[in-house]
Amino acid sequence: MIGPGTVDQARRYAQRFRLPFSVAADPDRSVYRRFGLNRILLRLLQRSGVVLLDGPGAIRFAHAATNPEASLPIQQVLENLRRLAETERP
Repeated sequence: MIGPGTVDQARRYAQRFRLPFSVAADPDRSVYRRFGLNRILLRLLQRSGVVLLDGPGAIRFAHAATNPEASLPIQQVLENLRRLAETERP
């Protein structure tokens, strides 16, 4: 997970929600922009999204959303994670 705040904010977020994965910081939002997750509506709203990368770093799934409640299509993410796990098994 990548958040738009500081490293300290990312660490606190991960601790607060007891996340079982790493949380990185993107304070200048360069990673957000790289994936087309720009600010919209007079730059007041940050688009969110899900991007799954395989071992070598190729994008295998991407979903961008403006509505935070629609930002995580859980069934699609789980299906793509299953496919990735199958293709990356030794």
